[in-house]
Amino acid sequence: MTLTFDNKSSGTGLLRLVITKNNVSPENETVVKIGQLMLTKDPFYKPQTSDTSLS
Repeated sequence: MTLTFDNKSSGTGLLRLVITKNNVSPENETVVKIGQLMLTKDPFYKPQTSDTSLS
């Protein structure tokens, strides 16, 4: 997925979500949630591992 906002894009994949014509901030809670949810759909996504689980 590519999330496009004000000519800035993040992510890779086959899906592009363009929100430039919507009057929302990139820090908007919903926009952030969409980005976080779709991040796991990225074919190159590697989940973060926490070092605390090894203790």
